[in-house]
Amino acid sequence: RQARAQAGKGEMDESEFAIPAGPADLAQEPGRFSMGKAADFSVRDAASVVSALENVRECADAAPAELALSERETLETVYSALRAFGGLHPKAIDTLRAILLDATERLLILVRRVARPGSSSDRELLAPRSALKLHVFLISWMLGAAAAREDDGASAVPAKGKGKGAASKGGKSWDRLATLVALSGALVTAAECELSSLWRLGAPEEPFLHLLTRGACALLERADLAKLPTLRGPALDLLSTVG
Repeated sequence: RQARAQAGKGEMDESEFAIPAGPADLAQEPGRFSMGKAADFSVRDAASVVSALENVRECADAAPAELALSERETLETVYSALRAFGGLHPKAIDTLRAILLDATERLLILVRRVARPGSSSDRELLAPRSALKLHVFLISWMLGAAAAREDDGASAVPAKGKGKGAASKGGKSWDRLATLVALSGALVTAAECELSSLWRLGAPEEPFLHLLTRGACALLERADLAKLPTLRGPALDLLSTVG
């Protein structure tokens, strides 16, 4: 299995995102997706981090769906924020979540359009496939980080009157449950696409499936999260897709 994975990576177009074993590996790899020069947000003040995220949110919104998160400044900023997630300001969390989910929602519209049996050439599928791998990698990473983080704003019960996608208005707390529900829902929606057509292999590559499994496990391994139907349901849906 490992040999197959390495062989597949070796045959991959250099412009296609290769899913790393872990986030730290992106800092070591050369090429377009290298994060070796990403900033250390753990030593920056909250205002500058929020400002950086808001700036790249505008860039991501303006970019084509398949490039929204892969442009250098955007990816480095998102990577830096995820790497410092444990100490990230609530407003930065809300902005980061919006960047990932808004970009992925647009991407999935494109994926559904091109990923149909016999409808597109592999060259046409390359950019949306690469983008989907990148988006799912980042969402899975944030899902795991959000599940693991516990602080005063990380209540398992959403604030009264807030919808599942609502942002924290005062910036003093973040809605952990809403964040986890939204991120896990995005993974399920991605998994429900015609992935076999997008990969033309009958099934996606194993590292992509591992990202879905990792997202499910992040929810099921914590008793406080696994008992919630709004999280257990998506987690089981992800495992069913992989299995």
